[in-house]
Amino acid sequence: MFIVSLAIADLIVGLVVMPMSTIYIFTVDWRFGVALCQLWIAVDYTASTASILNLFVLSLDRYWSVTSPLEYLSKRTTKRALVMRTTKRALVMISLVLNLWSF
Repeated sequence: MFIVSLAIADLIVGLVVMPMSTIYIFTVDWRFGVALCQLWIAVDYTASTASILNLFVLSLDRYWSVTSPLEYLSKRTTKRALVMRTTKRALVMISLVLNLWSF
């Protein structure tokens, strides 16, 4: 579940953020207007934050699996995964609101 979420976040970065970023870097001028600039920044921050938090959750999962495999196997439930996923989404949404607040 976390790997799919990471793949989607990275796909959004690769398909939406990087092409516009590449054009911006090579032309040294933003040619798409203010609204698209704000949307691009919001998508960049949101997808990047989601990707980083996905990596963090995956790292925690792997760490717990290695350090205490027998205990963690019984604690590794769907409910716990949903709590971690909901927390991650809440943090991503908070970062989005804070980033949009600065505009």
